[in-house]
Amino acid sequence: MAIAFPTNEPHLSGYFAPLHAECDAPNLPVTGEVPAGLRGTYYRNGPNPQFAPRGKYHWFSGDGMLHAFHFDEGRVSYRNRWIRTPKWIMENENGEGMSGSLASRHLTDPKLLELNSTVANTNVVWHGGRLLALEEAHAPFEVDPVSLAPRPRDGTAADVRWFTGDPCYVFHPMNAFDAPNGSIVCDMMKYDVPPLFPGPDGRQLSSGAPVASLVRWTFDLSGKSGAYREQPLCDMPGEFPRLDERFAMLPYRHGYYCSGDISASTKGDSLRSGLAHIDLATGQVAQYQPPAGDKCGEPVFVPRHASADEGDGWLLSVIWRAAENRSDMAIFNAQALAAGPVALVHLSHRVPAGFHGNWRPAG
Repeated sequence: MAIAFPTNEPHLSGYFAPLHAECDAPNLPVTGEVPAGLRGTYYRNGPNPQFAPRGKYHWFSGDGMLHAFHFDEGRVSYRNRWIRTPKWIMENENGEGMSGSLASRHLTDPKLLELNSTVANTNVVWHGGRLLALEEAHAPFEVDPVSLAPRPRDGTAADVRWFTGDPCYVFHPMNAFDAPNGSIVCDMMKYDVPPLFPGPDGRQLSSGAPVASLVRWTFDLSGKSGAYREQPLCDMPGEFPRLDERFAMLPYRHGYYCSGDISASTKGDSLRSGLAHIDLATGQVAQYQPPAGDKCGEPVFVPRHASADEGDGWLLSVIWRAAENRSDMAIFNAQALAAGPVALVHLSHRVPAGFHGNWRPAG
Protein backbone atom coordinates (compact mmCIF):
# COMPACT_ATOMS: atom_id res chain seq x y z
CA MET A 1 0.00 0.00 0.00
CA ALA A 2 1.29 3.45 -0.88
CA ILE A 3 2.51 5.59 2.00
CA ALA A 4 1.66 9.28 2.32
CA PHE A 5 4.15 11.87 1.14
CA PRO A 6 6.08 13.21 4.14
CA THR A 7 5.27 16.75 5.20
CA ASN A 8 8.75 17.54 6.53
CA GLU A 9 10.72 17.02 3.30
CA PRO A 10 11.64 20.46 1.84
CA HIS A 11 11.85 19.15 -1.73
CA LEU A 12 8.34 17.70 -1.52
CA SER A 13 6.61 20.93 -0.45
CA GLY A 14 5.96 24.46 -1.69
CA TYR A 15 7.51 25.19 -5.08
CA PHE A 16 9.01 21.69 -5.13
CA ALA A 17 5.79 19.78 -4.32
CA PRO A 18 4.98 17.17 -7.00
CA LEU A 19 1.86 17.27 -9.12
CA HIS A 20 -0.44 14.28 -8.71
CA ALA A 21 -2.26 14.45 -12.05
CA GLU A 22 -1.69 14.78 -15.77
CA CYS A 23 -3.72 17.32 -17.73
CA ASP A 24 -4.28 19.04 -21.07
CA ALA A 25 -5.01 22.79 -21.12
CA PRO A 26 -5.80 24.23 -24.59
CA ASN A 27 -5.86 27.93 -25.48
CA LEU A 28 -4.44 29.29 -22.23
CA PRO A 29 -5.23 32.87 -21.17
CA VAL A 30 -2.53 35.39 -22.10
CA THR A 31 -1.60 38.84 -20.82
CA GLY A 32 0.14 40.90 -23.51
CA GLU A 33 0.73 39.52 -26.99
CA VAL A 34 2.53 36.29 -27.86
CA PRO A 35 4.92 37.05 -30.77
CA ALA A 36 3.39 35.78 -34.01
CA GLY A 37 6.70 34.27 -35.10
CA LEU A 38 6.91 32.11 -31.98
CA ARG A 39 5.75 28.75 -33.38
CA GLY A 40 6.84 25.48 -31.85
CA THR A 41 6.98 23.70 -28.50
CA TYR A 42 8.85 24.42 -25.27
CA TYR A 43 9.57 21.22 -23.32
CA ARG A 44 10.60 21.26 -19.64
CA ASN A 45 11.68 18.25 -17.57
CA GLY A 46 11.97 17.86 -13.81
CA PRO A 47 11.52 15.50 -10.84
CA ASN A 48 7.92 14.67 -9.91
CA PRO A 49 7.71 11.47 -7.83
CA GLN A 50 4.64 9.34 -8.53
CA PHE A 51 4.72 7.87 -5.01
CA ALA A 52 6.43 8.74 -1.75
CA PRO A 53 9.89 7.12 -1.68
CA ARG A 54 11.18 4.70 0.87
CA GLY A 55 13.36 6.59 3.33
CA LYS A 56 14.65 10.14 2.96
CA TYR A 57 13.95 11.84 -0.37
CA HIS A 58 16.53 13.52 -2.58
CA TRP A 59 15.38 15.98 -5.25
CA PHE A 60 17.43 14.25 -7.96
CA SER A 61 15.58 10.93 -7.48
CA GLY A 62 12.02 11.89 -8.45
CA ASP A 63 10.32 10.42 -11.52
CA GLY A 64 10.65 12.63 -14.58
CA MET A 65 7.63 14.65 -15.68
CA LEU A 66 7.51 16.53 -18.98
CA HIS A 67 5.69 19.86 -19.31
CA ALA A 68 5.00 20.99 -22.90
CA PHE A 69 3.88 24.49 -23.97
CA HIS A 70 2.83 24.52 -27.65
CA PHE A 71 2.88 27.91 -29.43
CA ASP A 72 0.95 28.50 -32.67
CA GLU A 73 -0.24 31.82 -34.15
CA GLY A 74 -0.40 33.61 -30.81
CA ARG A 75 -2.17 30.78 -28.98
CA VAL A 76 -0.57 28.55 -26.33
CA SER A 77 -1.65 25.13 -25.07
CA TYR A 78 -0.16 22.97 -22.32
CA ARG A 79 0.22 19.26 -21.55
CA ASN A 80 2.09 17.37 -18.82
CA ARG A 81 2.91 13.67 -18.61
CA TRP A 82 5.03 11.44 -16.42
CA ILE A 83 7.73 9.65 -18.40
CA ARG A 84 6.72 5.99 -18.43
CA THR A 85 10.10 4.49 -17.52
CA PRO A 86 10.33 0.83 -16.43
CA LYS A 87 10.58 2.08 -12.82
CA TRP A 88 7.46 4.24 -13.17
CA ILE A 89 5.50 1.36 -14.74
CA MET A 90 6.46 -1.17 -12.06
CA GLU A 91 5.58 1.21 -9.22
CA ASN A 92 2.34 2.20 -10.95
CA GLU A 93 1.34 -1.45 -11.31
CA ASN A 94 2.16 -2.10 -7.64
CA GLY A 95 0.44 1.06 -6.45
CA GLU A 96 3.31 2.21 -4.23
CA GLY A 97 6.85 3.54 -4.21
CA MET A 98 9.41 0.74 -4.38
CA SER A 99 12.65 2.70 -4.41
CA GLY A 100 14.91 4.47 -1.98
CA SER A 101 16.52 7.78 -2.84
CA LEU A 102 20.20 8.58 -3.47
CA ALA A 103 21.06 8.20 0.21
CA SER A 104 18.85 5.16 0.82
CA ARG A 105 19.37 2.80 -2.11
CA HIS A 106 19.40 -0.13 0.31
CA LEU A 107 15.64 0.34 0.74
CA THR A 108 14.92 -0.23 -2.98
CA ASP A 109 12.97 -3.37 -3.85
CA PRO A 110 15.31 -5.96 -5.47
CA LYS A 111 12.87 -6.39 -8.38
CA LEU A 112 13.26 -2.69 -9.17
CA LEU A 113 17.04 -2.84 -8.86
CA GLU A 114 17.10 -5.57 -11.53
CA LEU A 115 15.54 -3.14 -14.03
CA ASN A 116 18.40 -0.63 -13.67
CA SER A 117 15.81 1.93 -14.78
CA THR A 118 16.33 5.60 -15.49
CA VAL A 119 14.12 8.24 -13.87
CA ALA A 120 14.64 10.47 -16.95
CA ASN A 121 14.13 13.66 -14.93
CA THR A 122 16.92 16.07 -15.89
CA ASN A 123 16.64 17.37 -19.46
CA VAL A 124 14.71 16.93 -22.68
CA VAL A 125 16.33 17.45 -26.10
CA TRP A 126 15.36 17.14 -29.76
CA HIS A 127 18.13 15.09 -31.39
CA GLY A 128 18.26 13.14 -34.64
CA GLY A 129 14.54 13.60 -35.22
CA ARG A 130 13.61 12.21 -31.80
CA LEU A 131 12.55 13.72 -28.46
CA LEU A 132 14.77 12.30 -25.72
CA ALA A 133 14.35 12.61 -21.95
CA LEU A 134 17.73 12.51 -20.21
CA GLU A 135 19.21 11.69 -16.83
CA GLU A 136 22.97 11.46 -16.40
CA ALA A 137 23.17 7.91 -15.01
CA HIS A 138 21.34 6.06 -17.81
CA ALA A 139 20.71 6.02 -21.56
CA PRO A 140 18.19 8.50 -23.03
CA PHE A 141 14.48 7.65 -22.97
CA GLU A 142 12.48 8.42 -26.13
CA VAL A 143 8.99 9.94 -25.96
CA ASP A 144 6.46 11.01 -28.58
CA PRO A 145 6.84 14.79 -29.19
CA VAL A 146 3.05 15.36 -29.35
CA SER A 147 1.48 12.94 -26.85
CA LEU A 148 4.60 12.67 -24.59
CA ALA A 149 3.99 8.91 -24.54
CA PRO A 150 7.04 6.60 -24.43
CA ARG A 151 8.61 5.29 -27.63
CA PRO A 152 10.03 1.73 -27.81
CA ARG A 153 13.79 1.25 -28.10
CA ASP A 154 15.22 0.30 -31.27
CA GLY A 155 38.95 7.85 -29.79
CA THR A 156 40.90 5.84 -27.46
CA ALA A 157 42.21 6.53 -23.90
CA ALA A 158 45.55 7.63 -25.34
CA ASP A 159 43.89 10.83 -26.61
CA VAL A 160 43.00 12.03 -23.10
CA ARG A 161 44.84 15.08 -21.68
CA TRP A 162 44.71 15.70 -17.93
CA PHE A 163 44.67 19.20 -16.40
CA THR A 164 44.77 20.01 -12.69
CA GLY A 165 43.41 22.91 -10.63
CA ASP A 166 42.01 23.83 -7.25
CA PRO A 167 39.12 21.65 -6.01
CA CYS A 168 35.69 22.99 -6.95
CA TYR A 169 32.31 21.78 -8.24
CA VAL A 170 30.38 22.41 -11.47
CA PHE A 171 26.81 21.37 -12.29
CA HIS A 172 26.27 23.24 -15.55
CA PRO A 173 28.38 24.65 -18.39
CA MET A 174 27.16 27.58 -20.46
CA ASN A 175 29.22 26.77 -23.55
CA ALA A 176 32.58 25.45 -24.74
CA PHE A 177 34.42 26.06 -28.00
CA ASP A 178 37.74 25.85 -29.82
CA ALA A 179 39.60 29.17 -29.74
CA PRO A 180 41.46 30.36 -32.88
CA ASN A 181 44.82 29.62 -31.18
CA GLY A 182 43.87 25.97 -30.61
CA SER A 183 42.95 26.31 -26.94
CA ILE A 184 39.66 24.96 -25.59
CA VAL A 185 37.48 27.52 -23.79
CA CYS A 186 34.81 26.43 -21.28
CA ASP A 187 32.36 28.79 -19.54
CA MET A 188 30.51 27.44 -16.51
CA MET A 189 28.90 28.10 -13.13
CA LYS A 190 31.54 27.20 -10.53
CA TYR A 191 31.05 26.41 -6.83
CA ASP A 192 33.92 26.41 -4.35
CA VAL A 193 32.20 23.53 -2.48
CA PRO A 194 29.49 21.16 -3.75
CA PRO A 195 25.89 22.14 -3.00
CA LEU A 196 23.06 19.71 -2.21
CA PHE A 197 25.44 16.92 -1.16
CA PRO A 198 27.10 16.08 2.17
CA GLY A 199 30.82 15.42 2.55
CA PRO A 200 32.33 11.92 2.87
CA ASP A 201 31.67 11.97 6.63
CA GLY A 202 28.01 12.88 6.15
CA ARG A 203 28.36 16.50 7.26
CA GLN A 204 27.47 19.49 5.12
CA LEU A 205 30.56 20.98 3.48
CA SER A 206 29.48 24.57 4.10
CA SER A 207 27.66 26.31 6.92
CA GLY A 208 25.77 28.45 4.39
CA ALA A 209 24.41 27.84 0.94
CA PRO A 210 27.24 27.52 -1.61
CA VAL A 211 27.04 30.07 -4.42
CA ALA A 212 28.01 29.57 -8.05
CA SER A 213 29.47 32.26 -10.31
CA LEU A 214 30.23 32.34 -14.02
CA VAL A 215 33.88 31.65 -14.87
CA ARG A 216 35.90 30.81 -17.99
CA TRP A 217 38.48 28.02 -18.07
CA THR A 218 41.03 28.05 -20.91
CA PHE A 219 42.95 24.86 -21.69
CA ASP A 220 46.13 25.36 -23.73
CA LEU A 221 46.60 22.14 -25.71
CA SER A 222 49.79 23.34 -27.40
CA GLY A 223 51.86 23.51 -24.22
CA LYS A 224 52.98 20.81 -21.83
CA SER A 225 51.60 22.48 -18.72
CA GLY A 226 48.88 20.54 -16.91
CA ALA A 227 47.32 23.74 -15.54
CA TYR A 228 44.40 25.72 -16.96
CA ARG A 229 43.66 29.45 -16.69
CA GLU A 230 40.55 30.68 -14.84
CA GLN A 231 38.91 34.04 -15.57
CA PRO A 232 35.84 35.36 -13.66
CA LEU A 233 33.14 36.54 -16.08
CA CYS A 234 30.48 37.86 -13.70
CA ASP A 235 30.22 38.23 -9.93
CA MET A 236 26.41 37.92 -9.90
CA PRO A 237 25.60 34.45 -8.49
CA GLY A 238 23.52 32.20 -10.69
CA GLU A 239 22.71 28.80 -12.12
CA PHE A 240 21.16 27.10 -15.15
CA PRO A 241 23.28 28.94 -17.76
CA ARG A 242 22.05 28.87 -21.37
CA LEU A 243 22.90 30.41 -24.74
CA ASP A 244 21.61 30.79 -28.27
CA GLU A 245 21.95 27.07 -29.09
CA ARG A 246 22.88 27.81 -32.71
CA PHE A 247 26.25 28.87 -31.24
CA ALA A 248 26.81 25.80 -29.07
CA MET A 249 30.48 24.75 -29.31
CA LEU A 250 31.25 27.95 -31.27
CA PRO A 251 32.63 31.35 -30.16
CA TYR A 252 29.62 33.30 -28.86
CA ARG A 253 28.60 36.59 -27.27
CA HIS A 254 25.33 36.22 -25.34
CA GLY A 255 24.59 34.09 -22.28
CA TYR A 256 21.55 33.81 -20.02
CA TYR A 257 20.99 32.30 -16.58
CA CYS A 258 18.88 32.26 -13.43
CA SER A 259 20.31 34.99 -11.22
CA GLY A 260 20.54 33.26 -7.87
CA ASP A 261 21.52 29.80 -6.72
CA ILE A 262 19.77 26.43 -6.64
CA SER A 263 21.84 25.31 -3.65
CA ALA A 264 19.86 27.65 -1.39
CA SER A 265 16.97 25.22 -1.76
CA THR A 266 17.86 23.16 1.31
CA LYS A 267 14.88 24.64 3.16
CA GLY A 268 12.48 24.25 0.27
CA ASP A 269 13.26 27.74 -0.99
CA SER A 270 15.66 29.06 -3.59
CA LEU A 271 17.58 32.23 -4.32
CA ARG A 272 17.30 31.72 -8.08
CA SER A 273 14.48 34.19 -8.39
CA GLY A 274 15.51 36.37 -11.34
CA LEU A 275 17.02 36.14 -14.83
CA ALA A 276 20.25 37.61 -16.17
CA HIS A 277 21.69 38.30 -19.63
CA ILE A 278 25.45 38.74 -19.97
CA ASP A 279 27.08 40.30 -23.02
CA LEU A 280 30.47 38.58 -23.08
CA ALA A 281 31.86 41.15 -25.51
CA THR A 282 31.22 44.12 -23.20
CA GLY A 283 30.83 42.43 -19.81
CA GLN A 284 27.50 44.20 -19.28
CA VAL A 285 24.77 42.32 -17.39
CA ALA A 286 21.02 42.98 -17.64
CA GLN A 287 18.66 41.51 -15.05
CA TYR A 288 14.95 40.89 -14.61
CA GLN A 289 13.64 40.46 -11.07
CA PRO A 290 10.07 39.15 -10.61
CA PRO A 291 7.79 40.22 -7.75
CA ALA A 292 8.97 39.24 -4.27
CA GLY A 293 8.66 35.53 -3.60
CA ASP A 294 8.27 34.52 -7.26
CA LYS A 295 10.90 32.29 -8.87
CA CYS A 296 12.08 32.10 -12.49
CA GLY A 297 12.97 28.77 -14.06
CA GLU A 298 15.80 28.11 -16.49
CA PRO A 299 15.75 30.56 -19.44
CA VAL A 300 15.51 29.06 -22.94
CA PHE A 301 16.44 31.17 -25.98
CA VAL A 302 14.36 31.05 -29.18
CA PRO A 303 15.77 32.84 -32.29
CA ARG A 304 13.42 35.28 -34.03
CA HIS A 305 13.97 33.29 -37.24
CA ALA A 306 16.48 30.72 -38.43
CA SER A 307 18.94 33.29 -39.83
CA ALA A 308 18.55 35.91 -37.07
CA ASP A 309 21.70 37.37 -35.52
CA GLU A 310 22.96 35.78 -32.31
CA GLY A 311 20.80 36.94 -29.41
CA ASP A 312 17.98 38.29 -31.61
CA GLY A 313 14.90 36.49 -30.34
CA TRP A 314 12.98 35.63 -27.20
CA LEU A 315 13.68 34.13 -23.81
CA LEU A 316 11.16 31.69 -22.31
CA SER A 317 10.98 31.01 -18.57
CA VAL A 318 8.37 29.34 -16.37
CA ILE A 319 7.79 31.58 -13.33
CA TRP A 320 6.28 30.30 -10.09
CA ARG A 321 3.84 32.79 -8.55
CA ALA A 322 4.35 32.12 -4.84
CA ALA A 323 1.29 33.98 -3.53
CA GLU A 324 -1.04 32.08 -5.89
CA ASN A 325 0.91 28.78 -5.96
CA ARG A 326 0.68 28.56 -9.75
CA SER A 327 2.93 29.26 -12.75
CA ASP A 328 3.16 31.52 -15.79
CA MET A 329 5.07 31.00 -19.00
CA ALA A 330 6.93 34.30 -19.48
CA ILE A 331 8.12 35.51 -22.90
CA PHE A 332 10.87 38.16 -22.97
CA ASN A 333 12.58 40.11 -25.72
CA ALA A 334 16.06 38.63 -25.23
CA GLN A 335 17.70 41.97 -26.09
CA ALA A 336 15.60 43.88 -23.52
CA LEU A 337 15.38 41.48 -20.58
CA ALA A 338 15.18 44.21 -17.93
CA ALA A 339 12.00 45.58 -19.54
CA GLY A 340 10.11 42.52 -18.35
CA PRO A 341 7.94 40.02 -20.23
CA VAL A 342 6.25 40.98 -23.48
CA ALA A 343 3.62 38.32 -22.72
CA LEU A 344 2.57 36.03 -19.87
CA VAL A 345 0.74 32.74 -20.46
CA HIS A 346 -1.24 31.84 -17.36
CA LEU A 347 -1.56 28.33 -15.90
CA SER A 348 -4.03 27.60 -13.12
CA HIS A 349 -1.61 25.19 -11.43
CA ARG A 350 2.06 25.08 -10.44
CA VAL A 351 4.86 23.71 -12.59
CA PRO A 352 7.09 22.34 -9.80
CA ALA A 353 10.72 23.38 -9.48
CA GLY A 354 12.66 21.36 -12.03
CA PHE A 355 15.75 21.26 -14.15
CA HIS A 356 16.11 21.76 -17.90
CA GLY A 357 14.07 22.29 -21.05
CA ASN A 358 14.47 23.06 -24.74
CA TRP A 359 12.64 24.52 -27.71
CA ARG A 360 11.62 22.66 -30.85
CA PRO A 361 10.47 24.90 -33.74
CA ALA A 362 7.37 23.98 -35.71
CA GLY A 363 7.90 21.82 -38.77
